[in-house]
Amino acid sequence: MGRTQPSFTSAVDRELGLLSLVARRAGISSLAELSVQASRRVRELQNASYDEELDPRDVVLLALISVLAERCEGGGVRS
Repeated sequence: MGRTQPSFTSAVDRELGLLSLVARRAGISSLAELSVQASRRVRELQNASYDEELDPRDVVLLALISVLAERCEGGGVRS
């Protein structure tokens, strides 16, 4: 049995909050910035995955990967 949409949204928000907290505690500013950018994208991915069997952490990881992929395409990553 799947989650309700509000329950899933809360779980995704908890995962985002945990990522931000760990980034701040570790003092990794690039990860903190990445988590902010991913949080802007996560609802779009969450809505796209509504009928799929994804874990809230998967949605957050997809958001992170999509932000990193855009940076790579835009030349934002040094080789």
